[in-house]
Amino acid sequence: MPSNPLLHFITKVINIEDIKVVNYDFITEDEIVVEIQNQSKFSQCPRCGKTTNKTHQNHWYMVRDIPMSDYQVILKVNRRQLKCTECQKVFSEELSFVKTRRTYTNLM
Repeated sequence: MPSNPLLHFITKVINIEDIKVVNYDFITEDEIVVEIQNQSKFSQCPRCGKTTNKTHQNHWYMVRDIPMSDYQVILKVNRRQLKCTECQKVFSEELSFVKTRRTYTNLM
């Protein structure tokens, strides 16, 4: 497991609100996979507007980010599916840095 100061540094360099870097791995000489975690525990239901933290499923996927120095950066993102406790609708949480069904961040 990488050291906390280095993870903190990568979190600052990536500079995405409410995101914390939990791990990273160099997969080739010029590519790094950075595993990130959403710090927000709650999400708002798009149907009724109530907030919930009840996780239904976890979906991991890879999202390209802007390069860092000579490295291509790939973010490993967990986009949780949540279930609204009010209307029972299952929905995917919104992530401010990537649009739905995209494989790259808004920063690219």
